[in-house]
Amino acid sequence: ILDRTLAAVPATSTEHNALHAAVLVSRGRAHRIRGSFAEARKDLERAVEIAEPLGGIEAATALTELGNLSRADGFGDAPLALYQQALTFVEGDEGPRGATLAQLGGLYRERSDNARAKEMLESALQMHRAAGDRRAEGTALGNLGIISQEDGRQDEARSLFERARQI
Repeated sequence: ILDRTLAAVPATSTEHNALHAAVLVSRGRAHRIRGSFAEARKDLERAVEIAEPLGGIEAATALTELGNLSRADGFGDAPLALYQQALTFVEGDEGPRGATLAQLGGLYRERSDNARAKEMLESALQMHRAAGDRRAEGTALGNLGIISQEDGRQDEARSLFERARQI
């Protein structure tokens, strides 16, 4: 279906470019999930090329997905740079900004920088609340609980897990 959509909607206008980039991101995700990292990278890099001039959510989504792939594929500092670049396209848009901040928090946690991870996740939590995204809010609380647990703050961790569970 995604291949047929790409063939039917050439990237020739702003509207078509946004749709084309979105379909490339979806196909890139599907490739990543199947473990076809080279194909995913090709689609996501093309999506970034198309979406960056458009800005906004299209660019942020393509950059964040390329960051996710780079994390899974072990591309050093690339995920950090991609997530930070994605944030520049979603100033004032709480939902996508919160999602990217949550990815940054996960990346910092993977790198054992729990202080930065906590900072990013607390910011993501604020964005999720502002956007009214209860599911993402619960996920952020759970991830903050994991960090508290890893840092030996068991009471705080229990409280965060309970708050996440209630959502």
